[in-house]
Amino acid sequence: MKIEITQKGTFDAKGKPIEVGTELTVKGKDVPAQYLNKCRVLKPVKPSKAAVTNPVNGGGAQTKAD
Repeated sequence: MKIEITQKGTFDAKGKPIEVGTELTVKGKDVPAQYLNKCRVLKPVKPSKAAVTNPVNGGGAQTKAD
């Protein structure tokens, strides 16, 4: 997901300050704790669809979003 830093006082993993307006790409669908309330999400991760099958009940495939 892409995020943009919106507040001063934000640091990267190495402890160096990140300038306001910097765009970062982070892995996963959640904002990392060090960026909470200090950034805005530019491109959220889209939920993937996976087939869920239950062989006990006859096995009809259903689509479920994560």
